[in-house]
Amino acid sequence: MCSDSQTSQSHVLIIDYWENMLGELVALVLQRKRGDRTYLVVGGDKGLQAVQEEPPDAVFIYLWAHDPDGLDFCRQIRKMPRTEHLPVIVWGAKAPSEIYPELRDAGATGYLYQPCGPDEILAARDIALKGGTYFPSDES
Repeated sequence: MCSDSQTSQSHVLIIDYWENMLGELVALVLQRKRGDRTYLVVGGDKGLQAVQEEPPDAVFIYLWAHDPDGLDFCRQIRKMPRTEHLPVIVWGAKAPSEIYPELRDAGATGYLYQPCGPDEILAARDIALKGGTYFPSDES
């Protein structure tokens, strides 16, 4: 039996970098496999604005998004009213063991280590929406 976070539709904000297309893949997976409403923006500044206008249920952000990047985005979100517990999953190609301490200190809820597939995207989403964290090992 599926949990509520696996079966209920969620509003997910996806923040990408202009040349990275993983944001579109994340949106497609979440729409098709979980029925989520997704909103894709380019740049951390647009992501912050979108969160302030309508806080989503979860955020996926590319580590090297700019103005702010994924780490600074997490730090800023944790200081904003109504978003201090918002699940934020960061993705990038930096080894988890190298980036995990910074992500944890910034308040990230999870990390998707590229390349990653639909199963990892769904696992990170489902765990984050249940209040958990998703940080794979370097071997994942």
